[in-house]
Amino acid sequence: MPSMIIVLMGPAGSGKTTLASALGEWIEENQEYSVGYVNLDPGARILPYKPDFDVREWFTIDKIMEKEGLGPNGAMIRASELLAERRRDLRKIIRGMKKEVVIIDTPGQSEIFIFRKAGPKITDALKFIATTIGVYLVDPTITSLISELATSLFMGLIIQLRLDIPVVPAITKVDLVKLDLGETFYIGLEKVRELAEQELKGTLQEVIPRIIDVMIDYMPPIRIVEVSAKTGQGLEELYQLIYETYCSCGDLT
Repeated sequence: MPSMIIVLMGPAGSGKTTLASALGEWIEENQEYSVGYVNLDPGARILPYKPDFDVREWFTIDKIMEKEGLGPNGAMIRASELLAERRRDLRKIIRGMKKEVVIIDTPGQSEIFIFRKAGPKITDALKFIATTIGVYLVDPTITSLISELATSLFMGLIIQLRLDIPVVPAITKVDLVKLDLGETFYIGLEKVRELAEQELKGTLQEVIPRIIDVMIDYMPPIRIVEVSAKTGQGLEELYQLIYETYCSCGDLT
């Protein structure tokens, strides 16, 4: 039975699937823990890893669309409901995996985990199995805009409060975009606040610093990790951050 579950979350295109594969390989090679993979995206086409469980064995977006006459977005929401209904089956499957670490790849529709009941139900089921850590991926194609960076990081806090699991932030694809935000989350956020006050105008100039203050008050002073699944940069730092978070509430032995 797993000792730790890592749930990768974030918007479409943030690199969850690619990172799931790269992080799992890094953990196996460098930490010598066995790693299991779970795909919860019923709309996935190609996976770079071999899943130990694939939700497409139960249903796919195409089949839901055909059967229930829904569009892609409606089918994804319906899929989350179906998955929540079978969360006990999912829990049994993951509990039976003979892996020390399980990485869960989720759909890009973050609203499923934030605004709908399916997300909390699923993570509640996971917490019965093992200590569960969320990783919220920030898409680097929007981080060049300070307001988007701040709100993306703030979304990680919302997910943490909504799902009641610790969530650590990670900026992905740093082989494409490089940011200098400092070593710790506090320093990084203070840097974002400084840039917001300098670069933004109007309401955003007033609102974004307030959002950052809330994050500083309610999120632990962890590091902002910049990672690239393509080059491997930051994988060690990301694992170390996950492990440090894990050690505050679990014991991976």
